[in-house]
Amino acid sequence: MRLPSVGDHIQERFIKTLAVNRILDLAPKVLADAKDGKSDSENIKSLQQEVTEYLNETAGSSVDLPPWLRQLEHAVQQAEDILSLEIFGGDRDILLPPINVNLRDMRMQLRTWSQSLLGRKKDSD
Repeated sequence: MRLPSVGDHIQERFIKTLAVNRILDLAPKVLADAKDGKSDSENIKSLQQEVTEYLNETAGSSVDLPPWLRQLEHAVQQAEDILSLEIFGGDRDILLPPINVNLRDMRMQLRTWSQSLLGRKKDSD
């Protein structure tokens, strides 16, 4: 059994963190390039290289999703939100999460709005 060295700890604590930061920094650039149809951009090549190098130096169980991959997913989602706001002329400062509403709740809300517009009070059946 091999015990981790000081170099291993430095690698894990600092070097890999910097690598993840580089990957996260590239995510919005790659997404923008992909939306523009630039499939061979330098950003895409850099991201592929960074991820490949990171995976070659990382050991894991492959059972749980690694934290860096969750961070990457979050960065891509944020970039998509910003890009969609830019496309539709929205304000970048207002990022509202989507709210899922089932059909029954939607109908009840529409009924409430229509009754209030007509000036009627809601029946308490």
